[in-house]
Amino acid sequence: MTREKDDKLAAINVGRPSITVRHAGLERVGNGRFKSLCPSCGKGVLPVRRDPATLELLAEDSCLLCSQRFSYSDLGGPSSKGHAPPRRS
Repeated sequence: MTREKDDKLAAINVGRPSITVRHAGLERVGNGRFKSLCPSCGKGVLPVRRDPATLELLAEDSCLLCSQRFSYSDLGGPSSKGHAPPRRS
């Protein structure tokens, strides 16, 4: 991955509508359980945001490279409060 290619992707999706995805179905980055590869640009990372007061996983996120916004259908909200994504084997 070259710097020039990354620069062309930077913030290309600012202002576009949020895409609903399942966090459990995304490809993980590194050894973590939460950071995922952006399905929109294929190079950026979705870090999974947390509520600063409760540390609860939030349903809204955005790619650190292309700025595409995502809404996780399986995180956040009253039906999944306190539940983390399943451990990967």
